[in-house]
Parts: sequence; C-alpha cells; structure tokens
Amino acid sequence: ATVGSFTLGRLSARVGTGNIAQTFMNDEGALDTLGTFWVDARASVFSTEGYRYNTGTESFSGLITGGYQRGSSLFRFTAVGGNTKNQLGYFLVPKPLAEQDPRTNINDTTDNDDFGQYVVMLEWLKSWSQSSLSLKGYYGSAGGDFYSGFRDSAGTLTQINYPLRNEHAGAMAQYDVEVNDAFSLTGGLHLYRFWRRNWETVMPEDESPYYDDRTVKDEISAFVKGRYDLDRLR
Repeated sequence: ATVGSFTLGRLSARVGTGNIAQTFMNDEGALDTLGTFWVDARASVFSTEGYRYNTGTESFSGLITGGYQRGSSLFRFTAVGGNTKNQLGYFLVPKPLAEQDPRTNINDTTDNDDFGQYVVMLEWLKSWSQSSLSLKGYYGSAGGDFYSGFRDSAGTLTQINYPLRNEHAGAMAQYDVEVNDAFSLTGGLHLYRFWRRNWETVMPEDESPYYDDRTVKDEISAFVKGRYDLDRLR
C-alpha cells in the first residue's frame, strides 16, 4: 500500500497456490500422482487527484495465470487486463492565469477518457524424447472513450466523443525435433486477424457518428530454422 500527496493511493496484492499435486490411490493402496496444477493472481489499483485541477486518474490492472501439468503435457491459461480513467488537462493555459494559479486547468470538467485493454491466452505444450510441440491461441481487445467539450458564450456545452475499439485473435504452433546429436529443425506457423473501429460523435448522439472508419487485417506467417553442429562450427 502506498499513499502520497494529491490524495495519491496505490494498493497491490498477489495470491498464489503454489504447485498442488493431484493424487489417487493406486492398486497397491499407495498414493500416486496424476499431475500438478497451480494458480497465481495479481491485482493493483491506483488513484490520484493530479497537479492541475480536475486532472485525476483512477486505474486498475490484474493478471491471473494457471496451469496443469501431467507427465510431458502442460496446459496453461493466462489473462491480463486493465483500465484507466483520466480527467484531462491538455489545453494551453494563458500565461496570466498560470501565473495567478499554476494549477489552473481550462479543460472542461467533463473532458475525460476511459480506456481498457484485455488479453487471454491458452497454451498446450507436449514433449517427447526428441521433439516437442507448442500450440497457443489468444484473443485481445482494447479501446474506450475520449470526451472533449467546449462551451459557447452562453455556457452551453458541446461535447464530442472520439471512441476507439480494436480486437485481435490469433493462433500459433511450433514444432522442434532433434534429428540426431548434430542436426535439429524448428518450424512455426502464426495465423492472426485484427479488427479496428474509430469513430466520432457529437453527444448525446452516440449512435449516429459523423465519422466512422473500420479496418480488418489478416496475416499468415511461417518459418523454418535448422541447426547443424560440425565440431566447433554451428
């Protein structure tokens, strides 16, 4: 736990199980082990008011990972994510106002952003006497809202939102084989797709954007690598 000026506060924690054996009673009446599993999690939260007026930040992040191993097979799960909410203070402050109060912020109190990002991944790894195989699949998303407003001479607020969303998903495979003591091969394949949407709206007409851009990208990549040892030469 951490505390500081400008009402800064931070709290983080971690909890883990360690390796837990999965046991059973064998035919001889003794305990035997099928495999082991574990879970590990971490989380943190953060908050501060900021130096300029109305420039506070609130954020959190977390990670959880776990796995199960049985013999030469390993299954693993990982998820990580976070979110940050910021009040904004990027407009230039006239020098007389800054000299009068250095903490002056002429951004509207409604100017703020709210963005997050999350990724999950599943893995399977298998090894044999002279080879191994790794398969992974993942999915992620990121995005949020970015509000910026201005008031006319009558004090009427016009607020624009600049939201952004993107998603990506992919699968990876890698195979390693020791052909003999001197020669080995490694091959890999990656399939990937990315979606993005970036649009702008005048609030409160959030469902009627005046600008809307969408993008999709597909990617396939592969590699093969060989290694041969000849005395002290590789």
